[in-house]
Amino acid sequence: QPAGAATSGANNTFELTRSGIPWLSPFAVVDNTTPLGIPTSEIDGAYTLYPNPASDFVVIEVNNPANDAYKYEVFDATGRSVMIFQNTNSRTEIDLTSLSEGYYFIKATNLTDNSFITERVVKK
Repeated sequence: QPAGAATSGANNTFELTRSGIPWLSPFAVVDNTTPLGIPTSEIDGAYTLYPNPASDFVVIEVNNPANDAYKYEVFDATGRSVMIFQNTNSRTEIDLTSLSEGYYFIKATNLTDNSFITERVVKK
């Protein structure tokens, strides 16, 4: 009867041992102790994004009493960055006129504490 085992190795790796298996077969190593997910870090306080859907521009308003610098990045549906800039304004207008119709994601990152929000926008 074929058998195999995985033991924890250095640097978060696993060492595999197999016996009685005459060929290389697919295998999977599962760690049930680590939750799956994508870490997120929300900007403290309120923010507003409007209009959505949009045709010419969207406005992002962030609670920015400390006048922190924010980086704004627009991604297309494939994850490609199509626009990037930064400022310290509480109200930022993003010009969408050069973009084709479709779905986009706007990520606003506070450059002081690296908190961020990502919002989906529909360009019509």
